[in-house]
Amino acid sequence: MKIFYRFFSLLFALFIYSNGFSQNVFENQKAASIYEGTAVIRTSLHSPLPSYVRFQNSVHITQTELSNWMKKQFDLNDNYGFKIHKTETDALGLTHIRLQQTYQGIPVELAEWILHINKAEIKSMNGLIFNNLELSATPTLTQEQALDFAKKHIGATAYKWEIPEEEAHYKWESGDESNTYYPTGELVYIPKKYT
Repeated sequence: MKIFYRFFSLLFALFIYSNGFSQNVFENQKAASIYEGTAVIRTSLHSPLPSYVRFQNSVHITQTELSNWMKKQFDLNDNYGFKIHKTETDALGLTHIRLQQTYQGIPVELAEWILHINKAEIKSMNGLIFNNLELSATPTLTQEQALDFAKKHIGATAYKWEIPEEEAHYKWESGDESNTYYPTGELVYIPKKYT
């Protein structure tokens, strides 16, 4: 993995989720022998950690207890973290919380873990997360280099921040003279094979 500035992560996400889905599934006692309290585990093609976990009906894990469970079961040390980036409640009343994995406080691109909660208890989880990472926080690209790559990939002849009238209109419409269409990159880790 290396560090990268995020501009157009949707393409990477679509690529990784479109790859094959031939994974192993473990149920009942076999699942519980791998990860404590689980009823079903589906392995991941892209990580040593599972892509799906469903807890046994007798197990009652809340969102506040999850961090300790994951640290112990998934062997995650204090360098790993998760930030909530979206919460939804569906028509059945289930809550779905999307978490972005971080390493040393920096997001790990494509590493998203989704909690499925019923009555304050996590019933299942799925997504793509990593462990055993040893990463440097030194960027391999500057923000300007990343923007140049993104612009070349998109291939437009002009961008809104390059058009003075568009920039002026944005400032006028928002009532804030500091607003700009100029993009700001975000420092992230990204797998080497997705360069």
